[in-house]
Amino acid sequence: MIKLMVRKQTLFVLILFCVGMVAAQVPHVAAAINSCSATVQPHSVAPYSSQALQFTLNNTDTADIQWVTITSPSDNFVIDTANAPGWNQESNNISAAVFQDGSLTAGSSQLFQVNIVTPNQQSSAENWTVEVSDDPGGANSYSCSGTLSTTLVGNLADSTPPTIYNIDVVPVSATSVSVTWQTDEPSTSIVDYGLDTIYGDQVSNGSALTTSHLVTLTGLKHRSSYHYQITSTDAAYNTSPSGDNTFITSDPPVSLAAPTVAPVAAVVTPATVTEIPLLKKSAEKNPPTVKVTYSGPKVVATMPTVAGSADDDTLLASVQYSTDSGKNWLPVDSVTGLGSGHATFSFTPKVSDDGNYGLLVRAIDTSSNVGLSAPFTIVIDRLPPELSGSLLSLGPQVLEPGSDGTFTTVAGIDQKLTISSVGGPTSVSISAQLARSKRSAQVFTLTYSEDTGLWSGTLNFSASGQYNLTIHGQDGAGNTTNRNLSIVRVLAPARVVTSDHKSVTATVTAYYQLPDTKNWVVWDGTGYSQHNPQLTPRSGTVGLFLPAGTYYLKVKAPGYHTLVSSTFTLHESTPLTTELKLSVAHGLRIGSANFVWPTFGIQQIASTSVSTQAGRRNSLVGRPLPALTLTDTDGKILHAGEFKGVPTDLVAGTTWAPTMSEQLPAVSALQARQTYRVLPIALQENAGKARAYAAIAGLKLRWLVDPNSSLSSSYGVPSVPTHYFVDRSGIVRSVVVGVLTEQQMQDMLGSL
Repeated sequence: MIKLMVRKQTLFVLILFCVGMVAAQVPHVAAAINSCSATVQPHSVAPYSSQALQFTLNNTDTADIQWVTITSPSDNFVIDTANAPGWNQESNNISAAVFQDGSLTAGSSQLFQVNIVTPNQQSSAENWTVEVSDDPGGANSYSCSGTLSTTLVGNLADSTPPTIYNIDVVPVSATSVSVTWQTDEPSTSIVDYGLDTIYGDQVSNGSALTTSHLVTLTGLKHRSSYHYQITSTDAAYNTSPSGDNTFITSDPPVSLAAPTVAPVAAVVTPATVTEIPLLKKSAEKNPPTVKVTYSGPKVVATMPTVAGSADDDTLLASVQYSTDSGKNWLPVDSVTGLGSGHATFSFTPKVSDDGNYGLLVRAIDTSSNVGLSAPFTIVIDRLPPELSGSLLSLGPQVLEPGSDGTFTTVAGIDQKLTISSVGGPTSVSISAQLARSKRSAQVFTLTYSEDTGLWSGTLNFSASGQYNLTIHGQDGAGNTTNRNLSIVRVLAPARVVTSDHKSVTATVTAYYQLPDTKNWVVWDGTGYSQHNPQLTPRSGTVGLFLPAGTYYLKVKAPGYHTLVSSTFTLHESTPLTTELKLSVAHGLRIGSANFVWPTFGIQQIASTSVSTQAGRRNSLVGRPLPALTLTDTDGKILHAGEFKGVPTDLVAGTTWAPTMSEQLPAVSALQARQTYRVLPIALQENAGKARAYAAIAGLKLRWLVDPNSSLSSSYGVPSVPTHYFVDRSGIVRSVVVGVLTEQQMQDMLGSL
């Protein structure tokens, strides 16, 4: 102990000696300016405005001025920017503009411009302060005399920011979208966007004021999730931000290059679709011309027959049509004239589902030249757009709702929403309204995947609280669907704070224990749409939603002791919501050297369960089972009135959802026992698909199929699977969302 004290005293003496040496080397500057004057114009400005003030500085001294500071008289005059030829403005202080690295020679004058922003109030005359020095660092500054007063006078301005509504994202191509919205008063249009909530890119329409806004974002990555925020500012400089919203760009376009057709030995027969062999090489390069003569309605219940003609300088080899704007091609049903320069054709597109179909016809001549018709669209409209079977996920983590259908997540993390549809929607979006808040709803635009036939988008909630999710769909015939989807409980994320709860910018790293070797590694959050390590923003927030496993955290920040948490084990996917408290590192600092006395400490981390107890009573509970007419996979038609006499569990779901595949073995086992009636309902799918799925999964299942998704609205399916337990009298006794075990299902059925 004595030796340690001696060492500390020796170090302290050494430090004092070094400090003294540094201080001795700093020269003392004696400034000599003691005469100057300044004036400001204008002397009055309007409240709630942006104004440029001109300061004229006169050097009436014999020494040159090399430093100038112009200081605001009060908070009524906030400095925005400042400039003067030949000077650098070194400070971004809102109350003072500091000019350096310039020179105003003795006996001369110069203009200094200071741009200010004023509040929405009036004030009497207030005086600015202009200080100068002949020292570049501003030593021994001198205050100039002169007329330097400014008054806030005039009518008080508009202080209400514009309201932003009707936000939408319209795909233009795989790498560009148009963001549209409206405001209740003319205002500017700015969109900040990027691959996360930091954004990084911005597109603006400049100072133009409008109530209908359109901004096009280009140079995007295809099939990527983007965050964006809208900002609109009115003529009185009131600004409204929309908050964070998201969209996903579409797949890259498919090339319409000429097909490679192998020569075939064929004889041309009129009124057939036999194709003519193509020549391998030909100098003839003129493509055929194709005309479509269809003039019927563009919105139909079933596809009409389309006819037309093709002409070529040489010989026509084949005529084909596409219903997806040229991605896939089929031969026309009937064609006459192949092998000549003129052919007529007709076809009835082989599609029946609701949707927008981009029709295109192409003719190919014997020299492999391809001619295209003018594109046109036919809309099949049998049903309004219906959307159901939603699934929320973080990479491979499926976020299961509580038994009442409420999802739980954490603010600031990207999660993917996937949903299926019928009725041919052309646009789908989700609006998330924070309960009891007047803030504009966040809008998340979903994108359709032709590979899966599903809509998906990225949700990222900007603040904690309870959100009501509403889904909006519109089809090509103008039919719209708006319905409540689910409720999301968003928790506040973890924060790095000091002992007095002030936020700290820090690096947070989550370490994961490998189950087999028990070694610790940095958790790979990339596959879960998360960053690890994370550099927290000024708010100190940490966005981590960890899968089941064992972890510990390490938190580092300059000037603070490194925090290492206790190890903690999660048994389900869980958001991190703990406050991570850092203690100030005590020690001595000399220049760039920092001597810190070491300390050791471990913070306990308490895991937060995301399970939600049933708290919201479903509106169907206590009422007769709503009307339904569905067909089972044996071809039998069932009505709601037939579900009496035997306790019943109707399990609404879809074959594409992994949660449904987890649920079906228990459903199959209970069906086999025949003690209760347990029936899965395939939403938006036909009997053939349901039977095929069961066969591939090796399950014996009797399904009900709902290809038109009639239950989505009347039953309000929030997520899949959703269980509707019906008693012997046909009364709905409980609605449970999520995967249930065979025993749980049997217990609930036994209680009916």
